[in-house]
Amino acid sequence: VAGVVVFMILPHQIQFSTPIFSTENVGGWGDTFFEVLFIIIATLTLVCQCLNAARLSFSDEFIGSNKFLSRILAGSNARDEMKFKSAAVFKVNRMLENAYSLHHPTHSRGEVNEGTNELALLNFTKVTDKTEVVGGFKWAWKSFLNGDLKRKEGIWLQTRLIAGLMAQVLFSIIAIIILSTIWHGVIVLYKDDTTYCSISFNPESCYAPEFDGTSLGIAACTDIMFEGDGCDGSKIDIVSNVELFNLTCQYIPPNPATNETVCDSVFFYEDHYATFEGELTNNEVCQAQLTTCVFYENNTAACLLGLKPLGLIPWRFEGPGCESIPLVEEIIDTRPALFADAEAFVDESIDDYIPKRWMVVLCAVVSLITGCFVAISLFANYIPSTVCTIMKFRSGAIPSLRDPNFIQYRKTLESVTYIIGLMAWGTWSSIFFTVIVVAGG
Repeated sequence: VAGVVVFMILPHQIQFSTPIFSTENVGGWGDTFFEVLFIIIATLTLVCQCLNAARLSFSDEFIGSNKFLSRILAGSNARDEMKFKSAAVFKVNRMLENAYSLHHPTHSRGEVNEGTNELALLNFTKVTDKTEVVGGFKWAWKSFLNGDLKRKEGIWLQTRLIAGLMAQVLFSIIAIIILSTIWHGVIVLYKDDTTYCSISFNPESCYAPEFDGTSLGIAACTDIMFEGDGCDGSKIDIVSNVELFNLTCQYIPPNPATNETVCDSVFFYEDHYATFEGELTNNEVCQAQLTTCVFYENNTAACLLGLKPLGLIPWRFEGPGCESIPLVEEIIDTRPALFADAEAFVDESIDDYIPKRWMVVLCAVVSLITGCFVAISLFANYIPSTVCTIMKFRSGAIPSLRDPNFIQYRKTLESVTYIIGLMAWGTWSSIFFTVIVVAGG
């Protein structure tokens, strides 16, 4: 009942938000995923508690006499005890079989009568080199999955180890999802090559804004045509971009149809270029960086061009056709020589250090795959390592009672409670550091 309340009722009835986490519904696949996950957890919790209540309602004799009830109501302790007894029976049977094979005559030596002692020594000599593979990665997992680890070897893995492995799986999934989301956020910063955007206009519909008789290094144009699905801009936030907003409203050309300037919705563009068209270009390319636009119709707008929104850098005109357009040529001629040299140096330096989109995608794929391999390797090695340690204790490879340092082994026994935390957070940090190192390398 508590599980149902915690995982099903409270998340839907109590809505609160903190700087760390929030229970408010934001929509999307995340809410659906966690809602289904909570329903599954609540259902499993309710089923387990119902089985525990039913187990207390019947006597052990009655449960043992019914095969169906013994399967669903027998606790893990009872099943483990049964398997340990099976392991003891298996070991005793193996010991008796080996003893019988040693004392049983397996050859004929004429009329010579040999005693069982001679036969045992002779047969033992023959099987001295006979070995059986025990331990190892594959053997441990195979024995764990088919139940031979308990049923034949009598090795019981502590519950905290199983809980730690489940925590590893959960933390690994969360870490991979978080890292994938971060990589996706980085990749979407690059312009999608699959989208298409064509922005064109006639330079005759432009003018060069000035301030106190000095050119601002930008152009203001009307009747700019947008074509394609990659021409979406971002609406200006007046609070954070008040300077760019005021500049747009001050110099944007009015609507040719109404001769009015409307600044209700101003959009800015970070990496879009508009192409000059018309007879003045002499069939040569001339482009200007698109700064801000005000749309008067669906695909037609009035815009400011030649100013980079980030940093408000003017004179952003490129192409050999710009020299044949008088308006653009006049704007470019007002650019200081030192500014042109510094701009060329900065653009070249930035291009050298900013990775291409395919490089980022490759780093993301390789680092995430490596992180998955690290998570799988950490998860897969705990059980074989634990089984190997137990087998070493059994065989005497690791000394125990007769070891002079045995007293040291019995100190700080509470440190085993750190295992679950170390397994979970160790996996988490290993995945993150692996992804960072591989991506950075």
